[in-house]
Formats: sequence, C-alpha cells, structure tokens
Amino acid sequence: MSPAPRQQSKPQGPFNHLTDYERDVVASVASAFGQGAREIMSASRRRDVVAARAAIATILREAGYSLSRIGRVLKRDHTTVMHCLGEECVARMESGFRERLDVARGARI
Repeated sequence: MSPAPRQQSKPQGPFNHLTDYERDVVASVASAFGQGAREIMSASRRRDVVAARAAIATILREAGYSLSRIGRVLKRDHTTVMHCLGEECVARMESGFRERLDVARGARI
C-alpha cells in the first residue's frame, strides 16, 4: 500500500490569518501612515510603526473587535493592545496621529 499523499500546507505569510476586512484596515493604515504592511506586522518597535499599529487597534476596537482578537490580528498579546489603546499612549504618539487615523478611517469608506 502506498502512503497517503501529503497535503500541501498554506504558505505562512504575515497576512494569512487575516480576514478581508482586517487586510483592508491594515492596507489603509499602512497607506495613511506611510508604512509598509509587512513592517507594521513585524516586531519593529519604532515609534512610527507602533503608531500605525495603534491606529489599526483603534479602528478594529471601534468595529467591535475584542482585545484578544486585535492581539491575534497584530500578533501581539491582548495586554499589549490594552496599553496601546490607552489614552496616555495615544497622547504620546507623534504629532499628526489623529489626522492620519482619520485618513485611514476614510480610506475604507
């Protein structure tokens, strides 16, 4: 008897776990913040990349996503998302954060 054929696994990319809506949010934020989507999903801790992640978290939270689900989207722990959404964290973001967040929100409409 020959062995069963191996199932081909899906390629593991940074966006395979996202729904279409989540991909749209990441793309609109990447465009509004001048970042690459891969950079946003990376482990980078640069201020501009963290600000883009905060924008994604804000938009998803407004859409009713749980902290855990946002964490899975961003590949971060839910407590990191809680900190990211905190007012003091958002207030410390570079200038223009709110304006670019509005641009990202508008790009999806």
